[in-house]
Parts: sequence; structure tokens; C-alpha cells
Amino acid sequence: MFQTFLSLMMLLACLTAAGFAASPAQAQSQGLMLGECAHAAQGYFRNYEAQTDMKYNGRRVDGTHAINGNIYLETRMESFACSYAPDGNRMIRFFVEGREQNAYLPGHTRQSEDGGAVLRVTGVSSGDLLNVRSGPSTNYRIIGKLGNGDRVRRLNCQMQGNSRWCEIEMMTDMRERGWVNARYLK
Repeated sequence: MFQTFLSLMMLLACLTAAGFAASPAQAQSQGLMLGECAHAAQGYFRNYEAQTDMKYNGRRVDGTHAINGNIYLETRMESFACSYAPDGNRMIRFFVEGREQNAYLPGHTRQSEDGGAVLRVTGVSSGDLLNVRSGPSTNYRIIGKLGNGDRVRRLNCQMQGNSRWCEIEMMTDMRERGWVNARYLK
């Protein structure tokens, strides 16, 4: 009986050393997490050729996996971070430019009402430009201008009096942000 127990212990030790130990759902490899996080950053900055530096920082006390990275764009470097669920198989947070940008999570649809949708400026009079403002009304200063056909990403919207205003991100390398009247977005 002791011989059988010893044989089973040796078999278990061999299987553990070979990576076959029984465990809860196996997390995807760190390499896959690093690659998926880098791809999210390249998608966010719309530059799939950009080089990235990635680092797996281990598990947090809540069990999630932490990854940090840098992306090297033509004119600057940006830092970003990803968090993975405890099982390591699903990215649950993407953090860049000072805040969560979860519309860029793998598999996330970007058609929600308040954020992430890419829209075009339309309805601006011929020869005129749409004012982009620092806040959600005409009382805020003008910080930029857009023409018909320009693409923007809608971040969120709110009612201001009888008008709906949307915070937008311009589709430029600098990703400037401002507010426009929603009636000019389609």
C-alpha cells in the first residue's frame, strides 16, 4: 500500500513538473495577454505598425492580472495598461491617456449611445465650419473647428437647455477633445 502511495506521489510530481497538474481554469499565457494588450493600444491609436514595450506585472490582490506598456508613435510615446480577469482569459480594463477606454476592449462593440461611436460632421452650412467648444454650450470658448465629413468619436452626451451636446474626440494624431451640438453628428 505504501508502495502504491509512493508511486502516485511520484507520478503527481512528474505531472506537476511537466505542467499537467490539475488546477482551476488555466489562464492564457502571459505572452498572449501581452500581445492582446499591445493590439488594443495599436487599435486605440489607429497605428498597427507602432512598436510597443510590454511588461507583465503579476497578479493583484484581487486576482486580476496587471500589464503595462508603452507605444511609440511617430511624434511621441504613450503609456497604457490592461487588466485581465482572474482566469486570465478576458481583458476587463484598458487604461490610456489618463482614463479607462473600455470601448477598445477586444470584442467590445462601439455602438453604444454614449460612447465610442465614430460619427461624421454633417449639416454645416456650405463654406462654414462647426465650432468645437471647451464645454457643452455656446457659452464656452471655441477650441477648434470641423467641416462637413470630418470624423469624430463620440465620448458622451448631455442635455444643456433644449440642446443635446456631445463630447467628442477628433480623429487626429493629437486626439483633441471638445464639445459640439449633437444635431451636427450622424
